[in-house]
Amino acid sequence: NYCWTEIREVIDNDVDMRDPQFLRMIHCLRFIREAFRARVDCLEDFRRDLADFIINILQQENQNILLQKIAVEAVGVLRDEDIDVAITQAIAIGDPWINETALRACRHLPRISDDLRKAIIDYIDSFGFRVLFQKKDDLLFSFKLSDGFNEVRRFLQWRIMDAYTFVIGFTICFVINPLSPFMTILLIFTFYLWFKVTFYLSIKFSWEFINIGFKKLYLYLLIKLISENINIKIKKLYFYLLTKSPLKNKTITVIKISLPTARAILVNTTIAAQMLTIPAYISITSENIYYYSLWTYLEPLYYFGILLLFPIYYIPFYFVPLTKDIFQRVLDINFFIFIKKVTQVIYKTIIKLLLPLPFLVIVGTIIFIVALYYLLNFVQKYEKY
Repeated sequence: NYCWTEIREVIDNDVDMRDPQFLRMIHCLRFIREAFRARVDCLEDFRRDLADFIINILQQENQNILLQKIAVEAVGVLRDEDIDVAITQAIAIGDPWINETALRACRHLPRISDDLRKAIIDYIDSFGFRVLFQKKDDLLFSFKLSDGFNEVRRFLQWRIMDAYTFVIGFTICFVINPLSPFMTILLIFTFYLWFKVTFYLSIKFSWEFINIGFKKLYLYLLIKLISENINIKIKKLYFYLLTKSPLKNKTITVIKISLPTARAILVNTTIAAQMLTIPAYISITSENIYYYSLWTYLEPLYYFGILLLFPIYYIPFYFVPLTKDIFQRVLDINFFIFIKKVTQVIYKTIIKLLLPLPFLVIVGTIIFIVALYYLLNFVQKYEKY
């Protein structure tokens, strides 16, 4: 209770961080974390208030990062439902230092909410390949400690598999088309400058305004690239989907798929580099008969390598859930029932089409055997003469 009294002193009087009382509060918070981690029943008198205090620290936008990290470290003494809320809020801060602390603090939870699961998946999805390979072993171990993280662990395994397929695909493309890596580097540098400008705008203006505006602009540009003659009806449909449509949440999922995460930037730049350098590469190889003949054989392998550049984990974790939800909400049909019925219809149709086939095969086989028998007899008689 003495520790909580010191913490309450800071809460009630809004003590400045430079005040000695604030430092005592930090020491008390650390003491509670270390001393009562295995004896949380001793904190029941103020456990709810402590949870509110920690969550309040994590919700403050301009709060000191070190204080937020200490608060995240202390969530282990809270109730499971409060830990869930606090960790979700901590990951929303977006600081890598706090994110690592948050994952270590929640890995023992028996169950996690959908919000926390999505937050952790989004955090893992933001990893570049270098960070992914640095952290994959620790994360796989952490997610094995509780069954509540099974889906998160499955997502991480898919991301690791995706990294290997990308490396294989990029190696194939690099060996066959040596021009592509240079174009990839140029495009990545262009994206880097683009995000530098976006970051500068986020400092000059409100980040929330820039973030929302950037998402809308990015999706609009994707549509613009698909159709240069985009008309006002498509624009109205786009803004309707973002604001008033019952599919608003799924539209946001589509935006999430298309937004430039580290993996999305990589697939955009590498595939764009392949598409831009293929004409030049073909024109160069066409001048030499040997290289052109070799390209004819390697072309299918090259396009297979381009296919491997796509993020394969998007299929089970974004496109399949999106498709299921569209079938469920818009068509009011369960996705699995729909697939089952379609399969049954296709099977029955094929059976109807192939129903005469067994009879034709049997008759054809008999005719072939009879014809072969008479042919052999004829050959034997001819040899005698």
